[in-house]
Amino acid sequence: MTSRTVGWLDIGLATARLIPYVPKMTRCLPYLLELPTYMRGGLAAAVGDTARRYPNRNAIWFKGTTMSWRELDGLANQLARQLQTLGVTRRTILGIHSSNRPEVIALITAASRLGTIVALFNTAQKGDAFHHSLSISGSELIITEDAKALPKSNIPYVSLTELLTSARVLPKTRVESPRIAPSDAAFYIFTSGTTGL
Repeated sequence: MTSRTVGWLDIGLATARLIPYVPKMTRCLPYLLELPTYMRGGLAAAVGDTARRYPNRNAIWFKGTTMSWRELDGLANQLARQLQTLGVTRRTILGIHSSNRPEVIALITAASRLGTIVALFNTAQKGDAFHHSLSISGSELIITEDAKALPKSNIPYVSLTELLTSARVLPKTRVESPRIAPSDAAFYIFTSGTTGL
């Protein structure tokens, strides 16, 4: 094997061969410059940025209804403010026990906006399996659709309906997010197979 020294002429010639690709590369530049926003703010930043860009486009389609990016972002901000009144802050573990519905996406976005860790519980889990998931989650507060479905626990809970009713009177303006690090947890997801019980 022979070795060869790379000189300035070699670098210049290689750079010249890239010239036809410059227009394509510059079209990608805006996306590359946006990347740090998403990395710093996670889901909440992505929803907020998309709401600013495409406020009237549909973010969610659910059972014949839609929610625009502006509506999703506004509800997420209202819910974040309401969660703050309940003492939810960065790294609080917030349990969510609810069926699939658009408001839950807004609630997850609100939690992300606060830097909160969301523990998502499968509503099909019952009895010992649900109790086990709840106890290992470290949840400090649970938002639930159905309080009767929760196992006996010392963890405080709030009805999702009550949370939404209280939140909807609050401002929809942006709630400032703490700096989110890539190492920060965002979700704990407990499926029906999580426990093995």
